[in-house]
Amino acid sequence: VAQAPAAIANIVYDGAAHEIITAGAGSGNRTMKYAALTAAELNALKGAMPPDEKYVEAIPQYTAAGTYTVYYMVVGSDGMDDLKIETPITVTIAKADVDVKSNVIHVNYNGNLKFTATVTNRIGGISTFAAADSVSFYVVKGKRKTMIASETVVYSDFGPNIEGNVSVDNILIDRNVFEPGENTIVAEYGGNVNVNQSNSNKITVVVD
Repeated sequence: VAQAPAAIANIVYDGAAHEIITAGAGSGNRTMKYAALTAAELNALKGAMPPDEKYVEAIPQYTAAGTYTVYYMVVGSDGMDDLKIETPITVTIAKADVDVKSNVIHVNYNGNLKFTATVTNRIGGISTFAAADSVSFYVVKGKRKTMIASETVVYSDFGPNIEGNVSVDNILIDRNVFEPGENTIVAEYGGNVNVNQSNSNKITVVVD
């Protein structure tokens, strides 16, 4: 091996395909090939090396967030055997982040609450959202949090820069959860395969 390939660091999901390693080079101008595996493909091998047909000359590219494993080999020539490197390269495409903002719309006459939350895509040009995304609302007391509602996010569509919204009405003020005086509420976006979980600003609800 004249030059070993190396992992490319700090890749974050943005909807585009990214090369995940730098190109390597075999000694004496011998060809280098790569076998890239998802986590599921790696597990399926159960510790074995990738089969020969998995190795290709193209630098591996991936779009989705996740951890990928790349094996590489130098192709034999002039009577020399193939050289497979048994120590693979591990590369991670990190999940993207979104912004979450929430608010109390009202405390109505019978002591119920209405909350809203907005989930905003930070990435221009693509959508990070999925149809099953949800936001949950929690009452926070120190390190303990108690969920009081959870709803699926409503998106107008799944195009770029779309904001998702959640509205939850008639949340009963449970005296076993809420305390007299100020109570802290946080909305938590659950994330998806390409997007991190994210918490909103803290909301203060005053209960008599």
